[in-house]
Amino acid sequence: MKKILFFLLAAAAAYGGAMYRYMPLMALAAAELILLAVMGLLSRYLLKRVDVKFVKKGDEMEAGGQFRCGITVRRCGILPGGRLRLCLTLYYEGEEPRDREYLWGSSGAEEERLDFSLSAARCGLLHIRMEQLRVYDYLGMFHPEKELFQEMAVAVFPGETALEENLTALAQGQIGAEWEQFRKLSGENYDEVRQIRSYLPGDPVRHIHWNQSARTDSLWIREYEAESEKRAVLWLDGTAEETEKWSAADSFCRLVSALIRCLLRQGVGVRVIWEDRLTDQRMRMDVCAGAQVRELLYRLYRCELAPLKDDRYMTGWKVQDGGEMYFSLDMNLCWYSGGRLLRRFSAEELKEKPQDGAGEQKGRKI
Repeated sequence: MKKILFFLLAAAAAYGGAMYRYMPLMALAAAELILLAVMGLLSRYLLKRVDVKFVKKGDEMEAGGQFRCGITVRRCGILPGGRLRLCLTLYYEGEEPRDREYLWGSSGAEEERLDFSLSAARCGLLHIRMEQLRVYDYLGMFHPEKELFQEMAVAVFPGETALEENLTALAQGQIGAEWEQFRKLSGENYDEVRQIRSYLPGDPVRHIHWNQSARTDSLWIREYEAESEKRAVLWLDGTAEETEKWSAADSFCRLVSALIRCLLRQGVGVRVIWEDRLTDQRMRMDVCAGAQVRELLYRLYRCELAPLKDDRYMTGWKVQDGGEMYFSLDMNLCWYSGGRLLRRFSAEELKEKPQDGAGEQKGRKI
């Protein structure tokens, strides 16, 4: 719009100068046309001399929290830069790009940083893609554009909370006795000696290595190989009812995280098994600590769960290498053991409650 008005002003000056043979108006019209051409060429020059990129290629945040995305703007050349506009597209893994964000800044200095905040309400892998860069000349009349092909991924994880209910209470009347028996499985494998060490107060007398103690005139203890930890095997089933895909995936990830953390708090390691529809492969991961839960969720974000075809996850439980207990969890938020439905969760009870006194979140919400 500005360049049209500027061109009309130059045309009016040229018309008046020609009509009244007034040379200053003719000179003004010529200067305006030259300036118009210079700004057009300048805007293209500035566009070629500006480079933008994300500060990080990947990051993580907690659902409902604030995340600040940093973008670096670098300018090369002797001329100062002008205003610029970035077009960003936000979308979750497996979804079509739908949300668009415009970020304004400048390239006056050799290097500047642009920041924008966003708040992600649901779990998943959030992609932030630069699609278009527009640079303006000094008068704001021309704004050439170029396509960008940069992207960063933000893994949005649920809060680090476990289910409030005890698993025994959840399974009461169904697998309560089996669960108690499973939890009590512990001990050592007395067939394999790991090492011999000096005696420490409190060590069991039955583990004293008497021959070594007699030779060295000091007490030595046999340390045995510990049995494998109790382990819950959790099969993830991609079976889901007809519902909004993004809503089901968000609740499912929250439930997986909460259930695994609950098992870990009770001293039980977890082996998670699922089938990836994209690669047609069966995947497996052992989770022994809370820090690995996010790693598991990230792997789930990058795949598409397939309905389970193997019926071994319906076995229930068995004693093997210290004990294993089998569970399954589907995207309808149904938790099974041995084919028995233990509980069907609801999306509402998996939503995290806002902290008391928390202010309203600022920034882009997605």
